Amino acid sequence: MDENETFVEGVCCFFNCGFKTILAKKTRKIGVGLWNGYGGKKEGDETPEETSIRELYTEAGVWIIPKHLKKVGEIYFHNMKNGRTIFTFKVHIFFVIQWGGEVTESEEMATPTEFLKDNLPYDEMMPADAEWLPFIMRGEKIVAHVFQDIENNIKTGATIVETVESFEKAC
Repeated sequence: MDENETFVEGVCCFFNCGFKTILAKKTRKIGVGLWNGYGGKKEGDETPEETSIRELYTEAGVWIIPKHLKKVGEIYFHNMKNGRTIFTFKVHIFFVIQWGGEVTESEEMATPTEFLKDNLPYDEMMPADAEWLPFIMRGEKIVAHVFQDIENNIKTGATIVETVESFEKAC
């Protein structure tokens, strides 16, 4: 990420395996060593769906097509470091409802593991995940704002979660 960027977009994808999902431990960047879904930053003019396809192939070794992605959230991560906001990361959250291949370990995501959706390892995830992730695991669509210190993996403010019917913009 360029030091001058203040707004970044990306994706985070969760495999929808009925009552289960697959998480992996991050090996780089924000949340290293913690359980997370798969994804990353958009590149160039990619759509969120194109970013998801690229990231899932790179990080999990699976291929998908856009119709197998179901958007379930938009999270605005207001990231602080050294006591000041350095960038806001808008993350499009998707369920992956079908994929080709087996989920495998990669350089960025280690130890892919199935978890029950209602029993995720929140104590080994980013602190605010326990406040917004249960909504999408129950099948709700959300828009949320998370305030966190990415250097120390701590929350710096209240997490705001709003359920929505869709992500379409009004005319």
